[in-house]
Amino acid sequence: MDEGRRVTVPQPDVTVVIGAYEAMPYLVECLRSVEAQTLDPARIEVVAVDDGSTDGTGSTWRSSRPAPRPTSP
Repeated sequence: MDEGRRVTVPQPDVTVVIGAYEAMPYLVECLRSVEAQTLDPARIEVVAVDDGSTDGTGSTWRSSRPAPRPTSP
């Protein structure tokens, strides 16, 4: 990065945090609900925390968004 140049990253207005352990069917419904909001999707950040689910929760989350940031321990 050039000195003197500042990169500005827009911050979301809303952050939705989802605890998603063994929650695959509920995660799909929750994500649909978030996407149905009238707020511009660019203003919403979604964070899902999956603590080692074995029911497909993590893979569902990763495939549900263009650039998800899944978090696991």
